[in-house]
Amino acid sequence: MYSPTNKLQMSKRTKHCSKEIQKKRTEIVITGIDISELLKQWKQGILSIQEIFSNISDNIKRLQSLDPLQYAWLLFHSTTLIGSIMYGISLLDNDAKIFSVPWYNMVIISSIMTYGIVIYTGAVYTERSHTNSAASFHEDIEQNVPLCRILKSENTYLFIYACLWACTPQNIIKISSFGIYSFLNLMNHIIFELFPDHSFSVCLAPLAKYIEGPLLIMSAHLDLLAIILLAKEAYAQKSLYCLIFYLFIWGLRVEYSDASRIAISNILVLINSLLFNNLIPQLIQNYWIEIRTAIIELFSLDKSKITDTNMHYEISPVEGKASSKI
Repeated sequence: MYSPTNKLQMSKRTKHCSKEIQKKRTEIVITGIDISELLKQWKQGILSIQEIFSNISDNIKRLQSLDPLQYAWLLFHSTTLIGSIMYGISLLDNDAKIFSVPWYNMVIISSIMTYGIVIYTGAVYTERSHTNSAASFHEDIEQNVPLCRILKSENTYLFIYACLWACTPQNIIKISSFGIYSFLNLMNHIIFELFPDHSFSVCLAPLAKYIEGPLLIMSAHLDLLAIILLAKEAYAQKSLYCLIFYLFIWGLRVEYSDASRIAISNILVLINSLLFNNLIPQLIQNYWIEIRTAIIELFSLDKSKITDTNMHYEISPVEGKASSKI
């Protein structure tokens, strides 16, 4: 039987149910908004992934278009860099089995192969690009061997360095420069040649240009330390052959290396700061001025940045060295 009380209770229940339904609808709407935003983010992530994978075929084609010697160049530079790092780590801990690998010999062999490839491609492939047929190519090579260009190339000096280090005792200073060169070459090749339009390369390009100069100058300072190291070895072995040969090649390289001249200038500025004070006799200072003048003229250094003791010498980046395949 329907009484007024029952009707009132039913109306209250109806209102309560409508409120619950409206609340659930509101929750569904709110939840739907969250899900749509989440789906939108997922969609953007999927599109970015599709963009990455869409470039894989182009990247594979670009890699396939490389010359076989380019693959070897990449391989030997990679082994040089890895070997340099692992040999440096092995000096800190020789207990691990992985450090039993002859990393030093790997660096030397890889460096010899790398710069041998660069010298070959620079001498032969450059001449091939100026000819139209195989016959004219062979005729051009036989009649005009670019020996002068080979001997003036910095890659030739590095090739000789690697051969020289193969005949001398092992030391981290000797192979550190090869590790730096390999790092710069691999970095520049990947960023500026293999994947120049990739967003990752665009982000790293300014950093690559920024660190190029300081790393080359660091390598040039390591070359100066190698002179002291070879002098020590020459004294221990009672032989000056390696030291004299290294000084000869190093002197030829300084003529074509801006980083080497900056390193020499830094050493001269350091000696200036040590000798030009009230504690050093004037006679010694005069002798140093004469020696310094001779060094400046010998290596064609910037005299104004060395002789002015009140001037702060700033190292400027070296351009165009690591970009080439050295």
